[in-house]
Amino acid sequence: MIMTMEPLRFASPCHYALRGPNSLILVAIITSNALMLTMPAFINARECTMPCSLVIAMSFAQDPMLRAGGWPNARVLEKAKENVVVIKFIHMYPFDGEAAASSEATGFVIDAEQGFVLTNRHVAGPGPFWGWCIFHGQEEAPCRPFYIDPVHDFAVLKYEPSAVRAASVDGLKLYPYRATVGQSLLILGNNATEQISEHYGCITLAERNAPEYAEGYSDFNISYYQANINLSGGISGSPALSADGAVVGIVSGIHTDGANVCFILPSVSILKTITRLLRGHDVPRGDIRCQFLLTPLYKCRALGLGQEWEEKIQGTIAKGHDLLVAHRVLSDGPSCGHIRPGDIIIHVNKVFVCRFEEMAHVLNENVGQTVWVGLLRQNEFRVVGVQVRNLYTILERLVQLGGIFCHDLSLTQAVRYGVRAEGVYVAESREPAVIGDGGCDYMIQKVNGQAVRNMDDLISLMRTFRKGQRITLLYAHIGRLHVRSSCVVVLDAPDGGVAVVSRLAAPAGLSGTWRKTRLFLGRPLPTIAAPRPATTGSSIVHVESRSHMHVDGFAPRAARGLGVIIDGERGLVLVARSVVPHRACHVTITHGSFAESEARCWFFHPFQGYTILQYDPAAAPTCSTNISTLVLAKGVQARFMYFPRPEQIMSDDARICSVGITTPDPQRGGHLPCLPVNADLVGMDALSEVQAAQGVITDALGGIAAMWMPSVGGLRMASVLSVLARLRDRLAPALYVIPAEVERVSTHQVRNTGVSDEAMQALQGRSHVFRVKQVLSASLAEGDILLDVDGRACTEWASFDLMESHAVSVKVLRQSAEEDVELRCHRMDGFETTRCVQFCGASIQPPPHAVRYGLGGVPSEVYITHVEPGSPADFCSLPPRAFITSVDGAAVTDMDSFVGIVRRATGDCALRVTLTMLGSCDEVCVLKVHGEHYGLVEWELTDSGCIRRPPVSAVDVPENLDNGALRDDVKLDIAIHSSSFSDYWNS
Repeated sequence: MIMTMEPLRFASPCHYALRGPNSLILVAIITSNALMLTMPAFINARECTMPCSLVIAMSFAQDPMLRAGGWPNARVLEKAKENVVVIKFIHMYPFDGEAAASSEATGFVIDAEQGFVLTNRHVAGPGPFWGWCIFHGQEEAPCRPFYIDPVHDFAVLKYEPSAVRAASVDGLKLYPYRATVGQSLLILGNNATEQISEHYGCITLAERNAPEYAEGYSDFNISYYQANINLSGGISGSPALSADGAVVGIVSGIHTDGANVCFILPSVSILKTITRLLRGHDVPRGDIRCQFLLTPLYKCRALGLGQEWEEKIQGTIAKGHDLLVAHRVLSDGPSCGHIRPGDIIIHVNKVFVCRFEEMAHVLNENVGQTVWVGLLRQNEFRVVGVQVRNLYTILERLVQLGGIFCHDLSLTQAVRYGVRAEGVYVAESREPAVIGDGGCDYMIQKVNGQAVRNMDDLISLMRTFRKGQRITLLYAHIGRLHVRSSCVVVLDAPDGGVAVVSRLAAPAGLSGTWRKTRLFLGRPLPTIAAPRPATTGSSIVHVESRSHMHVDGFAPRAARGLGVIIDGERGLVLVARSVVPHRACHVTITHGSFAESEARCWFFHPFQGYTILQYDPAAAPTCSTNISTLVLAKGVQARFMYFPRPEQIMSDDARICSVGITTPDPQRGGHLPCLPVNADLVGMDALSEVQAAQGVITDALGGIAAMWMPSVGGLRMASVLSVLARLRDRLAPALYVIPAEVERVSTHQVRNTGVSDEAMQALQGRSHVFRVKQVLSASLAEGDILLDVDGRACTEWASFDLMESHAVSVKVLRQSAEEDVELRCHRMDGFETTRCVQFCGASIQPPPHAVRYGLGGVPSEVYITHVEPGSPADFCSLPPRAFITSVDGAAVTDMDSFVGIVRRATGDCALRVTLTMLGSCDEVCVLKVHGEHYGLVEWELTDSGCIRRPPVSAVDVPENLDNGALRDDVKLDIAIHSSSFSDYWNS
């Protein structure tokens, strides 16, 4: 064959590329008297030289894909594209090392009449799946898992064939023979989440061990192809096609280090399983709990392969072929005690095996029976009997315990770490219940001191749990089971936080539907009063809050901080708002080292970043705080008591460096509602590590002058007590605040801004003034200088922090002219969130005051604060931090109108949602509704906690809740036990 020569775009004039069949590209370097040809390194690299006067003529195997300069037949290519689909899906729960997420992948039709699509196992996932197939003609059909292989990376999805009308789908055929090195391939797939694209390359390794990825799922006991094709995300499940359009394999993974390498699961390895599925036959799958690797002969010699046995083997297998060697033997498996790592497998049931397919055939045909394995151990031939186990007996349930998602340990994870395939595996843990670093690969070994070997043991213990109970978990990382740790999980979630997601019964090997069942917890045990002293002798307490839902932009979390008792008779505690940011927090107060009590949120200051809690004074009698009379002024020496850890108290000298209105820098950390504005704060000179801890500023006698909040400043106790005095006798807040953020500036700075001399006359005698920085009302404008409020001169902002009237008269200096403005103040409790909704995985509520504060006005009273990964909202790219203005063309103005519309959405329907982003641009999102796992849940946030709306009726509560037991026949899919602070308070 005469080769064509074409210049390389990136090379010098003396470099040429000679393109021939088998995807070989030879780089020609012409020297003065010779032509050097070099081949790519992935094929046995070689060089040859020849006189440049010779005609370059070489003979290669005919390859029709490259002979015609591309795909040989446009009709065959079009047929292949018609059968390749884009799969858009979500994994609704973390499962088997994979996080809950929405993503895209590829698949291809293998049976159009039955509606079967072949893709990867890691696409379908072993857990709950929800997805759609997008065909070449932009037709969409919902799909569900039909068969998921328990070990290997392939799965079959099923769609309704009647849903596809335009596309000419007839299915692709699997290539029944093993491919060879150099064979050309065409990959058709959803590369980089684009529509179907074409990628050409060739096979560089025809038989290699399954790739082991850094995290998550990895295949084993099967061989893969390796190809020189550069691919990216979304290509998983794509068909690797030969020149005649047959499927050589399925793209499974890629190298992520920049190498042009992808891994392909051969069709010949799964052909028998797929054939049985298409014919409606059972698919037996057997395993002996041992991982094998293809090992070259030179390594086998080091393992004890003698010359005599090597000659026998070489006479049976192809020259240079690898042998199967035991790599990991699970301690609880049938191979344990019979097969050891390093054993060379010769035959199984007298069938010689040197490939994974040959061994799999024997094991699959002998499930539940004993097979006889001939092996070499240190050049000594042995025959051992091993019982074959069924692979379809694991991963049927997922348990949610607080924020912990766990299930039985899968065989793939057990083989990955070389541990026994038994135990409770943590797929993920979330705040406020976090195990380790919150990721996967942890094993729960004990619960409340009792060993748990599997999910049956765990669910049996769950039947004894009660609302608010503290559960002690002993756990270890699966790769370091000898290093144990413990944590405490509090079952105080508003919905109970305990659920079981189980797979419904299905024939062996076939994937069933997953159903979520929430379990009711027993009522809390009555507390037994322990003898306590008259008082604890300390006004400093430790506050712990736990939140289980997204509210006001705060994620679920557990927070701890310092509290100061400001009224011991009524049980009022002052705490930073960063510790208790909203009403959806369950709060516990620890008094000293012996007393603990529940608390409710009594008061939130909308601007100054603190919360006042209330606990039952009878639970822990405590003295009120000794308030210092020390005047905090610049340069005053004081003491700083700080708490680097809850059980440790330290003190240091401090010096007051500033007093007055301080606006913290948001870049220093913290959340917007927790960063005080218009606050009378104190600055302090101390070491940076000291300022990073929570504490109190005291005088020499121990009186508390201010509470120190890291990254914020010191909150003067005198200003807090002045607010408390106005609220002393209230049942509901009736105080108002000026809807603006002000900053303190000197009169000299005002003059430099161009204010006229006449206007400066009004500022005579004042060293500083208050200038409006940001507004929540149209009555004021940025840059206004406040002269007086209701006739009182604005000299200290603390005098105008709280107003008792809804409307006030304000005199401002605006553009060098004095103006009288009638200002409507905002009621303090109107800033707090009292209602939120969870729908399709989105947390929706009225806009928090931090958003109103930044925008001035909002387009709607329905605001998305968070979108849960792996939810329908995430699947449909519903953006967080956006306003919902209409649903299906109906205007949405408040939460009631939104709930009324979505409540009528039944089944798996789609809603057209119009959004307004924070940048004021509008977007439209089509939200697919999934009522089974992500239905509508409404919450009312009160001072006493979270209450579900509407509450669970008495008939929904199981009769045996009083003794804490859970009946087996209680299976409520959407009923959630309501809870509130009063459950604990009244008990």
